[in-house]
Amino acid sequence: MTRSLRLAALCTAALLTAATFVAPAGASLIGRGAPSGRPRVSATTGGPIAAVAATSSRLVQSDRAAGNYVLSVSVTAPAGPSVGGAVVQFVGGAAPQLRVANIIASSTPTTVTADVYVTGPLDTFQVMTVSPVQVGTITLTPAPPGLVVRGTQFISANGQPVLWYGINADPFETAADMADLKEQTGSTIVRIPTSECMWMSWSADYVPGYRQKIIDEVHAVTAAGMTAILDLHWACMDNPKYVQDGWNTYDQVDADQHSLLFWQDAASVFKNNPAVMFELFNEPQMQDTLTYSGLTGDQVWLNGGKMSYYMTTWQAPGMQQLYNVIRATGANNVVLVDGTDWASSLVPAMNDPLVGTNIAYAYHAYVHAGANPAGPSPFLDSDVAPAINPAGFAQAGLATEFGTETSNPTATEYFENTIGWMESHGTGWVVWGWYPAQNDPYGLLNAAGTAPLGRGLVVLKSL
Repeated sequence: MTRSLRLAALCTAALLTAATFVAPAGASLIGRGAPSGRPRVSATTGGPIAAVAATSSRLVQSDRAAGNYVLSVSVTAPAGPSVGGAVVQFVGGAAPQLRVANIIASSTPTTVTADVYVTGPLDTFQVMTVSPVQVGTITLTPAPPGLVVRGTQFISANGQPVLWYGINADPFETAADMADLKEQTGSTIVRIPTSECMWMSWSADYVPGYRQKIIDEVHAVTAAGMTAILDLHWACMDNPKYVQDGWNTYDQVDADQHSLLFWQDAASVFKNNPAVMFELFNEPQMQDTLTYSGLTGDQVWLNGGKMSYYMTTWQAPGMQQLYNVIRATGANNVVLVDGTDWASSLVPAMNDPLVGTNIAYAYHAYVHAGANPAGPSPFLDSDVAPAINPAGFAQAGLATEFGTETSNPTATEYFENTIGWMESHGTGWVVWGWYPAQNDPYGLLNAAGTAPLGRGLVVLKSL
């Protein structure tokens, strides 16, 4: 979808009006299991919550104690075309209003699910649509302990919004090093780039003991009171002979079929640790303006497709498939989904977000060739801000990478401007990367790895 079409979609959303919904006899909020999955968000249901002001004659009261819940609503459009709208929460039974889920109702019953924080028994929920729909069962099921995603925010177990500031760490650090990071930097979050090729024995790049080393590092991060991001950073295009030319290799295009097996294993390991978030795949390189074997970049990103690189062709899974594999293990951990175009664009999160709960979108904030090296990247305003705007498409976002090279004469300004942009837009951030610059021109430490360089001091101050 072009930017002009997205703008038109937001204008269309402003025409939404509250509609009285019809509930079957005895419909109420009951504590039974919520069906999984939710319909894909339509761009025409984005926009400010004020666009669906409360005029409906029917509200459903939560009658629940404060806490995190999974809200489940079954909706059907009795006849005619699909009907767009939203599920709205009235905190304390009145203002403020929160859009907690977008819906598309059709003649086939559809279940919408969303993670919500109930402030008390007077909170109410309402379905608002452009024309009447039939509402079936409505349930609130206590969410598993830990973080939940609600709208644009990450919510802790005690109902408080959480913002993280932290670092990408060298995946070959020791567990002891990871435990020291909080004291050294003040970080509240650590991202650990991980290779499925080194993790899994099918690959020529397999390293015995690597899997356990990463597991130990993740546990060391959370034991220190920080949140860990397990980032699937490298895949091998389903080529058992492929060998990376170094740990910081920039030639990964998309996930492969073995990525599904990686997440099946990794999610099973960490599913009982809610302080671990799963980043499905680092920097998918497809673009929404290009096609891949007849599919758009957004289609491949969401549902998978054939990809080719280095004279190798493989069937890439979509982000939805990777997410589904994680949930099939019973893991309710927050899932981070990188946008397209090396994670610089969250356009897919606006057009075709994943189906599920506890989903947030990761973006990267590097300045590309031709842009002002002092930052911030112009893509942040055009391709990220609309997705994470609470009055727009209202997706939760987190910057899991940003940085600049040692050769950038305006590096200090870049970090100040980019961090300023992210914090002014209400997202946390994870800088790349906390290791010697001799290993990577984006590194923030001196050659000995004992002290930050000048631009690293800017980051350290912000931490």
